[in-house]
Parts: sequence; structure tokens; C-alpha cells
Amino acid sequence: MTELERRRLVVLTFVTSALEDDVPAFVSNLAGIDWPGAWLEIFTELAPFPRELVSDRIRHAFFWSWRGTDGLSANDALKGQNWELSKDLEDRVDLQVSFMKTFAPAYEELELTYVLYRGQWLSKHNAKLYGMWWTIDPVYASYFATNHFEKYSGQGAVLATVIPSGAIISKLNELEFLIDPSLLGEVHCIDVPPRYSIEECSLTSDQKDDRSRMIGIPNGYDRASLKVWIDQGMKREGLDWCRDYRLRHLRPEIAA
Repeated sequence: MTELERRRLVVLTFVTSALEDDVPAFVSNLAGIDWPGAWLEIFTELAPFPRELVSDRIRHAFFWSWRGTDGLSANDALKGQNWELSKDLEDRVDLQVSFMKTFAPAYEELELTYVLYRGQWLSKHNAKLYGMWWTIDPVYASYFATNHFEKYSGQGAVLATVIPSGAIISKLNELEFLIDPSLLGEVHCIDVPPRYSIEECSLTSDQKDDRSRMIGIPNGYDRASLKVWIDQGMKREGLDWCRDYRLRHLRPEIAA
């Protein structure tokens, strides 16, 4: 079997085992996903299939391998070396959305998410191009607009948007959500931060959070504070009580 034939077999096995609800075959096949561009091939094959054709058992197996679930690390999963889904599909958000609407666990709206944030290229925001990964935490989003881009050219930006109820595809964890960018309303650029300096890059994650320009901005669940912040023009400095709360409750030694 040639390498090209092997790769084609891996893609077809992913598709057929998922649609036939063959969890053992699906899981064992994941080890073969080990070449750049594999997810583009897989997503292209599965994008046309409706969600009803894939079981929750298959979704659980996929997410366990990709993200880790039920307290298990994704590193414990049997899988290949190339699982960079976003890298393979960086410019194909349409395929990402189609695939995740089928393979991501359903979003259960237990607590209403009002505003989500995202760190990405400023150039893509200016072109109104957005990815799927968003967060309720503006400080976490700022990381992707600063430290995440330190090795690359281009300016990062921190974005915020009021989320329509139907835009969220799935909740990845306590901070991250997958959303359908085509369902977004207006997206605001709330900061164009400088890159981390050499000194800042040596700080711990907690120290970076403490110094974040976003520390006073409400999280995505705090509807009362968000209303005030939005009414005041979504200023980068946020609200005094949000900043004080984070310092007092999240990092009490700083406020002492």
C-alpha cells in the first residue's frame, strides 16, 4: 500500500466508522491521522452530513481524543501525531463550522452567555473574518492578541461581540466556546495591545493576568456589569469594580 492509499483509507475509515457508529474502529483509526492536511480531507468528506447521522458515542470518542473529557487528558488517547485541526483549516472556517455542528457535543444553555471575546489578527478583523474559538474571559482573549502572536509579524486585536442565542455551537470548557461566525452581529475591537516585551514574556501566567489591560472588563456572564460597560462605550479600562473584584478574589495577595 502506498502512502497516498494509506491516507485515503484513514479518511474513509474515519467517515464510515463514524456514520456506522462503530466506536472501536473509529478510535483505533485515529492513530492514523498523522499527516499535515489530514483534517482538511476529513472535514471535506464529512461537511455535507447532517448531525443526526452521528451518535453521541462517536462525538464523545472524538472529543476525548481531541480535547480530553471526563477528567482524562487528550494525551491519553490513541491518536496520530498531527492533530492541528485549526492549522489544517485556518482559512476554511466554513468547513470547521460544518464539521463541528456534526461532531461537537450539543451546547446546553445552563447559564446565558451574553458577550464573548476573541484575540486574533487585526487585519482579519478589518476584513470581517473571524474564527470559531471565543471565550467569556477578556484576559484570556488578550493572550491570543499578544503572547500568541509574538513569533509572527502582524498586529493582534482583542474583540468583543454580543452573542445571539443561536450562534454557539458547543462549549469546550469553562472558558472556551465554539461559535458560528456567520451568525455574529457587530464585532467590536476593544484593544490593539502591544506585543509582550522580553521582560513580560518571563512572567508567570498569573503575573501576566494581573498586568493585563483587560483586567477591568466584565466576563461574558456578568450581564449587569456588561450593560454598564457597553453603555459607557466598551472602554478598554473596563469598570473599577470588575478590576477590584479580580484582584481581590482571584489574586488576593496583590490587593493586600
